[in-house]
Amino acid sequence: PGKYPWDIAKNHLNNYFNSISEGKRNTIQNRHKFLSNYEPDFLAIGEESFRGYVVYGYTEKDVYYFESNEPNNATYIFKGKWEDASRLTKRDIISGNLCYKRLIHTENWENKISKIMNE
Repeated sequence: PGKYPWDIAKNHLNNYFNSISEGKRNTIQNRHKFLSNYEPDFLAIGEESFRGYVVYGYTEKDVYYFESNEPNNATYIFKGKWEDASRLTKRDIISGNLCYKRLIHTENWENKISKIMNE
């Protein structure tokens, strides 16, 4: 818990970023930096079916972003009990429309994130 502007978040995620191939690292870090610029209240590193994801929690808004370390993947956005969501499989989430939003990593990704952040 605490505030996680990019300088702090990056330090906590160094091991995570070092596990990503160098060719993908800049793209992945830029997405994480973008989410971190909104100063989440906490970060959580995913395990099991969410291995390779970081949860950015914005508890005041009750919204939680599950960000992938893979390019051409997606960001899963949940409202409410993020811990319950983290126990689901991605297949369950996609097939059951269980997340608030699923944003594919495209050129418009940042604009879509900004829109949701400013709701």
